[in-house]
Amino acid sequence: MDLLQHLFPDFANMFSANPSGISAWFWLVTVSVFGLSVFFLARHYRHFKERMLALNSLMEGQNKDDLALSRRETLQKAQQINVSKVGMLWREFDESLVLSSDHKQLFNTLDAEHFFNARTLANGLTASRLLAAAPSFLVAIGVLGTFVGLTIGLEGLVGTSDEIDALKGGINKLISGAAVAFMTSVWGVALSLALNVIEKVLERNALGDIQTLQHEIDFLYSRIPAEQSLVHIAEHSKESKEALQELHERIGDRLQETLSGMNDSMQTAITEALNNVMAPAIQTLVSNASQQSTTALES
Repeated sequence: MDLLQHLFPDFANMFSANPSGISAWFWLVTVSVFGLSVFFLARHYRHFKERMLALNSLMEGQNKDDLALSRRETLQKAQQINVSKVGMLWREFDESLVLSSDHKQLFNTLDAEHFFNARTLANGLTASRLLAAAPSFLVAIGVLGTFVGLTIGLEGLVGTSDEIDALKGGINKLISGAAVAFMTSVWGVALSLALNVIEKVLERNALGDIQTLQHEIDFLYSRIPAEQSLVHIAEHSKESKEALQELHERIGDRLQETLSGMNDSMQTAITEALNNVMAPAIQTLVSNASQQSTTALES
């Protein structure tokens, strides 16, 4: 009990100038910083849990065979969720999905970690510089209280070197001030350690949940890597080249057959035209020439 009594400040002397009153103020500041840090950690963790529950509800009951059919329904469901960032993240994830050639399967082109990670789902727990610096603030406040208490205690020794009784009183004041001052360091270090433990436990749980979510999404939405797409493009290009080569040969053969048919048809048409038009004209010309020759000979 005596040890615990020494660890708690004397709040009755808060408005006095002695070391016990000043240490009480430092204790209040230290506990206030610790309480605010724990409050915001709990708030960020609650928001993270809400996002995780919303994302898990989107994947609940899904299987690989029905992903393409339920894609639009899942996207609309995500847009209707009133949880921060969930609808936006799922819309960006949906934009990276591609359908198979038969429109029956749905594939992912990017890892789930690209969209669902600690930065997007648990930014307050893992990337808040203020919360990360809170344990250092607690230690700094405790050390500052210690030095302030020692400074006030040392003032009792000033000007008392000629009087033994006064010197003893100053030493007693220094010792009591040091005892009260070091109490602020004890609280600062202890609360800093407790805050570090709480922060790391929450952060570890959040990272574990995010990793589990990433594995579930990657398993549900099979990924098509860029290398595989390049191999498919090369195969399709080869097939297209072969098809174009065959098409070229077929077009040449059909064109040659068409031209041969056209030559035969043109020869027949020219022969018929000569027979129908030129033959009577030549025959008329020959008859006229024969008559003129006969007349000339008669004359």
